[in-house]
Formats: sequence, structure tokens, C-alpha cells
Amino acid sequence: MSTSVLTLSLTHKRDLLRVRQAARQAADLLGFAEQDRTLIAAAAFDLACQAVRPTGRAGVCFEIAEDCLVVVCTATAPPRRKSKGELPPLRLSKRLPASAAVPREDVGWMLRQLVGMTPVNALEELRKANQELLRALMELVAFQAKGNAKAGSQPEPSAA
Repeated sequence: MSTSVLTLSLTHKRDLLRVRQAARQAADLLGFAEQDRTLIAAAAFDLACQAVRPTGRAGVCFEIAEDCLVVVCTATAPPRRKSKGELPPLRLSKRLPASAAVPREDVGWMLRQLVGMTPVNALEELRKANQELLRALMELVAFQAKGNAKAGSQPEPSAA
């Protein structure tokens, strides 16, 4: 069974930022970890950009289906224009975490309220994306340093 949580129509570039913002908000409400929220926001934004590219318009649907958050991005033809063939929808699916910030049945209502109240601010969205990138790079550097430290503490193989 699939439950639609939010549907957005994309007709302007600012709508792409709305998708990224809504994806992060949905992931937060559903209890995803910080790394997963970053992944979901970035992937939803990229899929929306791909869906908009052919016609300049798209629809994005956030759903909860089979214990997953599903984001479906579909290119749409502008009014009075015949489409030259239907493009397949682009999908993102991520298994829901065990715990959520709010009950799942309230996520749709809460997300619609958040999207309606949160203005699209390109600079703020870019700042958040930059923070996420810096956090991921710092984690990568720490991981590499830990790997190098382990490799340095290993005894060198001796030639016998």
C-alpha cells in the first residue's frame, strides 16, 4: 500500500529548491539519520533536475510505500504542447528507519504544513548543502586518518 505524503509541481527553478528542502524535511520527520537526510535531499534534488530538463516541467510525489520513503519525479509536458514520448518516472526509495520523530500517519500533514510555512531561500539552501558537504568531507578525512593510523600500527611483513 502506498500513501502519498506530498506532491509538488515544478515549473520554475526555485521549485527545485523546494524539492530539496521538502526532501530534507520529510527525512527529518521520518527519523532518518543526518547522513541519510543529506543523501535523500541531494538525490531528490538531482532527480527533480533530471525530470525538469526535457520539458521544463515536472511533478514530484513523496510517498510512503512498503516501509520506504519513495520520491517519484515525472517530466510533464507544458500545456498545449504534445509530448514526443513519455519519459519514465525517476525514483528514489529508502527504507524507513525504525524510529521516527513523528507518527508516520502524521508525516503528510506535517510536511505539507512545513512546506507551506517555509519560504524558498536559495542562499539558505546553498548554505545547508555546503554544511552537509563539509560534514561529509570531515567524516571522510577522519575515516582515512583512522585507516592510515591502523595501517601504520601494523607490523611490517618480514622477508624470511
